[in-house]
Amino acid sequence: GDAPPPLGTAVLTFALGSALLAAGLAAAGTPPLPLARLDARGLATLTALGVVSTFVPTLAFAVASRRLPPVTSSATLLLVPVVSALAAALALGELPSPWLLPGGALVALGLLLLARAPAPIVETPSD
Repeated sequence: GDAPPPLGTAVLTFALGSALLAAGLAAAGTPPLPLARLDARGLATLTALGVVSTFVPTLAFAVASRRLPPVTSSATLLLVPVVSALAAALALGELPSPWLLPGGALVALGLLLLARAPAPIVETPSD
């Protein structure tokens, strides 16, 4: 059958994750993040980080998984921590670990090599 639509997959993933997180916090008696104490800028930053560093990569993965071979689309998940660290650096002014640059470069190089690799020859069993 056809794969589900990427946007629907991403929205469903985050809706289920949010519901499970809220249920877990309620069961533990832990209050969620005190949103009332955030000012407008803090709330906008928190929302932007959630969208840029989590939702967009998940949506991109859902789109990629429909168009790329499984190994390639799975390998793209390695970009999530790199993008998240860069988003936090830009939005919060936090300096990422010094390992982000060489690690991110290795991830990018690996993905480039994977994308340029010739498609494997798949042999079908003979009857």
